[in-house]
Amino acid sequence: MKPLAPQQFVIGRNTFFDFGPPFHYIDVISVAPDENGTRISRMLITPPGDPCTQPAQIEIGRKSGASTVLRSAVRMS
Repeated sequence: MKPLAPQQFVIGRNTFFDFGPPFHYIDVISVAPDENGTRISRMLITPPGDPCTQPAQIEIGRKSGASTVLRSAVRMS
């Protein structure tokens, strides 16, 4: 029996640096089907550093295209 290709998936990456600040980043990428083909969303989270001068940050980006989830995954790699 052949395994089925995924219809959607999420990739998470937790990164630490020994220089900074900031020293820590969390990157979340989500790939899922939508009405146009495929939606790719990326969220970059930077936890707070010094509470007085470096608040937490969240950056969000989204892109939609007329491609399948599997084809989008191959292009990202």
